[in-house]
Order: sequence, then structure tokens, then C-alpha cells
Amino acid sequence: MKNLKTLKLGYFAFVIVMVALFITTLLADNGVSTGAALGSAGLVFLGFSYLRSERHRSKFPLDTLIEREGEVVVFNQIYKLKEEPLKIGVRDIHALNFAHHYLGVILNNNGRGYDLSFPYKEAELKAHLRAIIGEETFDKIRINT
Repeated sequence: MKNLKTLKLGYFAFVIVMVALFITTLLADNGVSTGAALGSAGLVFLGFSYLRSERHRSKFPLDTLIEREGEVVVFNQIYKLKEEPLKIGVRDIHALNFAHHYLGVILNNNGRGYDLSFPYKEAELKAHLRAIIGEETFDKIRINT
């Protein structure tokens, strides 16, 4: 729970700094305005770099983010750790859409689905779900439809 508080505090501090730099850019003359714009661009780059880093990934192992409990696949969201995880029956999955740091799960019979974000590449997500769901069942599910 301490890591979640630190993570939220870090994001809050990042937003405050970005808003302060934006206001400084609006109110300042050209020299300060250019420096603030470069500083804010640098902070955005650093933030995205951290979210894509191995250090961030190691805090959220794929085995704990996506797991199987009987006939249900459990998807734990990184940014919604306090909420109930998404639980979907293996037989209810119609299609899976994979992309870089993205997983789309489409349900049977209604076309509804869920968009999920994980700090893992497409191949890693696909291999993990194949192992969890099972080869035979995974091959019956549509991929990237």
C-alpha cells in the first residue's frame, strides 16, 4: 500500500509542476517562456521514459497483473489497484486485440469489451495469455480482429 501512495504522490507532483510551468509560459516573456516550454517538454519525456522503463515494469510483474482463477481470467489494473479486478470467464472471451502496452478483450455475443493498459509489449502479453488460457482455448479465440 505504501508503493501506491508514493506512486500517486509522484503523479500529483508531476501534474503540479506541469501546471506551474504552463502558467509560467503564459505569463512570462520570451526568454523565460522558452525555458519553461523546454523544461516541461523534458519533464514529459522523463515521465514517459519512466513509465516504459524496466524499473516500472519490475514493480508490476505480468504474473500478478493477469492471472487465472479456475475458469476466470483476472485482469488487475495498475492504476486502479484499489478497485476490484476485472474478472472474465475464459469461455466469454470472443477476441483479444494486442498492441504495444495495450490489450483489448472483446466478449462473446455482444461485441462489448474492455481496453486495458499494461507496461508490456504485444509479444509478452500474447505469450502470457497463451500460457494462462491454454494453447487449445487460445487458438479458438480471434486475435486482432
